[in-house]
Amino acid sequence: MGFAQESRRSNEPFIHVDLGAIPETLFEAELFGHTRGAFTDAREERAGRFETASGGTLFLDEIGNLSLPLQAKILTAIQNREVVRIEAIIRPCKCQADFSHQYAFVPDG
Repeated sequence: MGFAQESRRSNEPFIHVDLGAIPETLFEAELFGHTRGAFTDAREERAGRFETASGGTLFLDEIGNLSLPLQAKILTAIQNREVVRIEAIIRPCKCQADFSHQYAFVPDG
């Protein structure tokens, strides 16, 4: 992504997440991480994408395809600058919102 190469975070991690490809049941574990034993297959502690990208760029692609409650969870993490792994361990997160919006206009008729 060209915009990430020009930013002051260009030497930091760039993590691209296609949110349309993540099943809703795995959403929180993928984005926010989990602790060992948090659910059946959680055999070890795992950082989520927010933590992995901390200090760098987390590019959330297809965010508009998420349900509103899941979008709200992302917004809460950005606003609070922290993520809560499954099993409620709060981790600080260096996150800053850089929003760009794309609109599609469809003519009536």
